[in-house]
Amino acid sequence: MQGRSWRDCASRCSSRYVRPAVKSAALRDGVFATVDEAVNAAYEAQIKVAAMTLEERGRIIAIICRICNDRREELGRMELEETKVGRLDHKILKLTNMRFVLGVDALHTEARSNQSGLCIIEHAPWGVIA
Repeated sequence: MQGRSWRDCASRCSSRYVRPAVKSAALRDGVFATVDEAVNAAYEAQIKVAAMTLEERGRIIAIICRICNDRREELGRMELEETKVGRLDHKILKLTNMRFVLGVDALHTEARSNQSGLCIIEHAPWGVIA
């Protein structure tokens, strides 16, 4: 992948990673009927987010953190009811602590040089997991 950006690779390889949507049974809980549909939607959303500026991404993160904080009791109860795992006070605390999760401030570029050459580090901690 030397000399190419990850965006170039993603655009060329997208058909390899995105499976065609399969029509399935009626929706029950959630937005997507299958994991494949959810992964495809997340993959498409990731491409859109990758095209955004860091400032735009920062605004999205701020909105998510604000929603997590403002609705932490409600969201914590919903999570506990859905998963039936853990304790409500822990779920609420987790949502309260969203403000400590790294955002775009962690995506800065570093450059180092010495007698052996130049090293450029660009952080990009994201992906789709299912």
